[in-house]
Amino acid sequence: MNNKAQTIGIIVVVLIAIFLMLVILRFVPKQGNLNVPYNPNAPFEKITYVALGASETVGSSATPYPTAGFSYLIRDRLANYYKNVNYFNFAIGGKPGFYIYNTEVPKALSKNPDFVTIMTGGNDIISGVSEEEFSNNLDLILKTLNDNGIKVFIGTFPDISNFPRFKQNPDSSVTKDRVIAFNEIITNKAKKYNSIVVDVYNSRLSTDNSLIALKNPQGKADGLHPNTQGHILLADLFWNKISKELGL
Repeated sequence: MNNKAQTIGIIVVVLIAIFLMLVILRFVPKQGNLNVPYNPNAPFEKITYVALGASETVGSSATPYPTAGFSYLIRDRLANYYKNVNYFNFAIGGKPGFYIYNTEVPKALSKNPDFVTIMTGGNDIISGVSEEEFSNNLDLILKTLNDNGIKVFIGTFPDISNFPRFKQNPDSSVTKDRVIAFNEIITNKAKKYNSIVVDVYNSRLSTDNSLIALKNPQGKADGLHPNTQGHILLADLFWNKISKELGL
C-alpha cells in the first residue's frame, strides 16, 4: 500500500508540474528567435527576415563575429520595432549566384519571410563567371522570390577592384568594368522583379579602404571583406531602404 500510495503521489506531482509548465508557456510571450530578445514595448507584433548571399551576409571580418555583421545589425534594429523578430541567415561564404538559387532560396521560401536581403555578385566576379550566367542565375533568384510575394532588398556590389587584395594582386577577372556590368544586371533584374536596390556601389565602401578588413578576426590576411565599420555602413544603407518600405 505504501508503495502504491507513493507511486500515485509521484504521478500527481508530475501532472501538476506539467500543468504549471503549460500555464507558464501559455502566458509568457515567445521570442521569434532565441538570439533576439522579446521586446514587449515594441509597437508592432512580428516580422520574419531572411538574409541571403555569401560572406558579407555571413558577417565575415566583423567583430564580434558574426553578430556585428550587417544582416545581424538589421535584425537588431528590427527588434526596436517588433516584439517578435524571426531572423534566419542562410548565407554561405564563397558561394556564387547559382548556389544561392539552388540552396538558399528554397530555405528562404520555407520560412515565408516578410522580406529578404541579398548581396551577391562578388564571388561570381572573382571566379570569372560570365555576365550572361550571372544574369540568368539572378533572374531565377528574383523571379522565384517575387512569384512567392516576398519583398527583396538587393545590394549592388562595391568596387572590389579597388580593394586592398586586388590592388596588391591584380586579377584579370576583377576589373571596374566587370563590377559596373554586374551592377547593371542587378539593377535591371531588380526593376524587372519589383526588388528594391540598395546602392552599395556608390557608397564609401568603393573608395575608402579604411572600411575594408586587412585581417580577419582570426588574424589571417583579408583585404576583401568589410570590417566592423564597413558592416555598419552596409547596415545603414540597407536600413534606409527597409525602414522606409516598412514605414518604420
